[in-house]
Amino acid sequence: MECQKHDNYQESVTWLMSFIEEYAKHGRKIAGASKDHTTDSVMKDKNLKRATRELRTLLERFANNTSLDIVLDAIDAIIDDASRDEELRAWFSDINAYIRKLLLEPGYVIEPDCNNQAHHLRESGRHFYDDKYKEQFDNLFNSIGTWFKAFGEDDVWLFLPWFLLTHLFWYSSISNLAKTGLV
Repeated sequence: MECQKHDNYQESVTWLMSFIEEYAKHGRKIAGASKDHTTDSVMKDKNLKRATRELRTLLERFANNTSLDIVLDAIDAIIDDASRDEELRAWFSDINAYIRKLLLEPGYVIEPDCNNQAHHLRESGRHFYDDKYKEQFDNLFNSIGTWFKAFGEDDVWLFLPWFLLTHLFWYSSISNLAKTGLV
C-alpha cells in the first residue's frame, strides 16, 4: 500500500492502464490490419514501439520461442466482440474502473467494498465467460496457459536457477574467503 502513495508508482500504473486501454480501442483495427500487434495506430512514439518490440522478442525467447500472437489474437477476438456488444463493453469498462481503483487508490484492497465489487463483477460477467462468449474466453485462458507453459519448458529457465545458485554460492564463498584473509 505504501508504494501506491508514490508519484512514480502512480504515473507508471496510470501510463500502463492508458496503454492497455489504447490497445483495446484499436484492437479491432489491429486484428484486421496486421499480425504485428504494434502498429502505429497504437504506438506513435518510435522509441516506445522499439522498446515494446524488444520486450516482446525477449519474452518470446524466454518462452521457448513461442509467439505472443496466440495470446494477442485471443485478446483481439474478445475486443472485437466487445466492439459489437454494448453490455460486454460496459462490463469491461466496469472491470477497468475496478482495476484502476485497486491499483491506484491506497488501501482500497483491504476495504470490504473491494471484495464486494470483485464478487459483483465476477457474477455480472458470468454469462459472458460461462455462456455467451465461453469459446472466446476459453481460447484466451488456454492460449495464456500454453504461452506460460512454454516458459517452463524453455531450457533457459531450467538453467537459470542453477546459474543463480552457483553464482550466489561462488560470490558468497569468495566473500567468506576474503574475510579469512586467504584470498
